[in-house]
Amino acid sequence: MLTHTISRRLAVALLTVGSCEWFISPAPAQQANCWAPDYMQPVEPAIARATPVEEWKKDFAIAGAVLKNNRTLQRIPQTRLRNRMFIGIRIDGFGHFAHVMAMLYPPVAWAEGECGLRKGPDFFNSGHLDISFNDPRLIFEHQAYAVRDLEAYFEPQAAARVGEETLYNHKKLWIVVLTPNQLPPWIPVTVEEYLQFKEREEQKKLADLEKTLAEVLETGERLKESMAGIAELKKTDPALAAQMQKTMENERARWEKEKPEVEKQYQKLLQEQRQELSALGAFKSALSPAERNAQTHLGDGRFGLAQGGTQDRGAIVRLNPALRQGEKPTRRIQLIVVKPFANDESLWDDLGQAMRNVDYAALRQLLR
Repeated sequence: MLTHTISRRLAVALLTVGSCEWFISPAPAQQANCWAPDYMQPVEPAIARATPVEEWKKDFAIAGAVLKNNRTLQRIPQTRLRNRMFIGIRIDGFGHFAHVMAMLYPPVAWAEGECGLRKGPDFFNSGHLDISFNDPRLIFEHQAYAVRDLEAYFEPQAAARVGEETLYNHKKLWIVVLTPNQLPPWIPVTVEEYLQFKEREEQKKLADLEKTLAEVLETGERLKESMAGIAELKKTDPALAAQMQKTMENERARWEKEKPEVEKQYQKLLQEQRQELSALGAFKSALSPAERNAQTHLGDGRFGLAQGGTQDRGAIVRLNPALRQGEKPTRRIQLIVVKPFANDESLWDDLGQAMRNVDYAALRQLLR
């Protein structure tokens, strides 16, 4: 009986100790995602002759290591990764563009073997984090023009600071732009520039109206020329000539009746357009130098500006022309753009966090 009691107490004690150990033991760390061997797209012969491919490979190794060391990418569930590298054509003022992309692959793209991937896995990628070189188009890639003819966009909004860099956010998209000596990637479009554009636009409208009116007024002359052609037709086909003459006479009579009203309508449009141009000139003249040099904010006010309107749609900017190096770039890498893209909508938050974990100081060393 005593032996049974001791055994029971020992069993309870052991169970209690085991329970405590289970309670205080930390959960096993999530295994880091695996990386398949890097893939570099073959370089076209013309590009290989124009840029030092071996030097690019060294830069790719540095940028690729930055991606592989990204804590967030390593922890995204059910993901295998691979760095994909590419060297492209020359962008005027910047040099050859290139990129290193950390591609994320869901299980559907996996194959047998350690971190194996099926053939053509990029078709199945769930997202990617990109480090791109010398391609200014990527800065505003997913934005519509604010003013196309000015190549102007709404200014991206700063969301956070990561070290010395600014992380910008536009809807779901995140972007970091690295430039030599911290040059601003874009510059404001001033009110002066915008109003000059509007003036050119309104002058073109006026010229188009004047041209159209002149063409309309030539209708009578064209009808006279048609009547002259009928005289020749009478020699070969009198019946057809008579039919056409009747049609032309009817058209000419109708035109003579409608001409005064048509001309009146166009003259009214011309007067309104000239008044608009005059008002625009007066508006410009009334602005102070500070107002002329201020950044343009679009809205529903006069001439499409936010001034006096009830809505401010946002400030507009264009690419900083100082980023361009001219005909013979002295830097092989003049611009670095880091941005994510998620094919799987659930990954946007993870990729946004991955943007915060990028070692931008290491990337900045490549601006040389």
